Amino acid sequence: MGGDRLSLSSEHGREGDFKFSPSLYAQRYDAALDILNKPEWAMGMKKVVDFGCSEWQFFCRLKQLKYTREVVGVDVDEELLRRIRRKIRPFAMDYIQPRTYCPLDVFLMAGSMVDYDTRLQNVDAITAIEVIEHLHPEVLAQVPANIFGRLQPKLAIFTTPNSEFNVLFPNFEGPFRHWDHKFEWTRAEFRDWCHDITDTYPNYSVVFSGVGFGHSDSALTLGPCSQIATFVRQDFEEMSRNGLFLDLSAEDGLLIDDIAQANLTQPMPYEVIEKETYVFKADNRTVHEKILDACQGHFNSVMYNIDYAYVRMEENEGNPDFDPYLYTFSIQSLIEACDLQQMEDISPELVKSSLVSEGYQVDNEYTVQVRKTPWPDSDENDDEDDELEQPEPNEEQFQDPVEIVEEESWD
Repeated sequence: MGGDRLSLSSEHGREGDFKFSPSLYAQRYDAALDILNKPEWAMGMKKVVDFGCSEWQFFCRLKQLKYTREVVGVDVDEELLRRIRRKIRPFAMDYIQPRTYCPLDVFLMAGSMVDYDTRLQNVDAITAIEVIEHLHPEVLAQVPANIFGRLQPKLAIFTTPNSEFNVLFPNFEGPFRHWDHKFEWTRAEFRDWCHDITDTYPNYSVVFSGVGFGHSDSALTLGPCSQIATFVRQDFEEMSRNGLFLDLSAEDGLLIDDIAQANLTQPMPYEVIEKETYVFKADNRTVHEKILDACQGHFNSVMYNIDYAYVRMEENEGNPDFDPYLYTFSIQSLIEACDLQQMEDISPELVKSSLVSEGYQVDNEYTVQVRKTPWPDSDENDDEDDELEQPEPNEEQFQDPVEIVEEESWD
């Protein structure tokens, strides 16, 4: 049950007469992350399980989820998990810029996605990226019962190859893209499998999408290279529409370790290969402090960008009124550039009042002008240094040096 193991080297570059950019596997991961990060339910994604995690490449994106409390990677290949266990450890940047919304526990577990483990009973989202095509038919038939019958996540994302797209691969010999694939479905076959699930579990709805579209007319008619099905539990979808998950404290669930302690007699077939806890530092700044820190950081980032300053000088060459040290920012651009829209009750008026309270001048058009502090002139400093009075040399400086002979050591 692996992740992205396509033997076609062209997947990371050219596909027939076109090229994917970014690469196809990255598009799949980004698409799944975008689904998990939808504003109406992002705060409800507190526990995410990635089945068939394989090399754990998706984790680099999963740990970007600000409101996620636990991430679990599950794969049947225990040996592989032991080889890649270090991948879940924090990087140096995770210590320099620790999480501020909530802590994060990361687990690697060995097990099958058809086996029920009590510790995952409160899972919010399940992802299975390029996994189901690696399963034998008798195993695949058991997947819906465990995922939608027992675990019942709020959200489930499945991706799988679209076999209709295979004719565009150069020198494709088939029958499948990878030696371990047991099948590859057309778009109609994938939809049938998904609709069978929603018929059996009517509390779920499904929508379809995909990544990896070709640039030719024939490629467009064949659909995406990878097709995606997103299952949403209907009560969760309704709660999301009503704004329930706009509060981080909504529906707090038990953590994996708590569930394990409370259900010692319940099935827990998965073996924990590795667990890591990420650094967490609560952000106790006031709203005004957060706005000022974000805006001032953006000001510095723009004003001291040498390439940007060079472009401004070129664009304004010959303009006698141009002041190279004066920069103008609109309040709306600050809200977008500083990602302030995620803050509760954010508004241009609030940003303006924060800046004005710090002494910035904001006009009626909601623009703020910031003056850059020029770097000290290095040439002038050099001249000043030359003018400094030099000390008079003393006689000891002109004495013959004493020759030091080190004794040979026989130790």
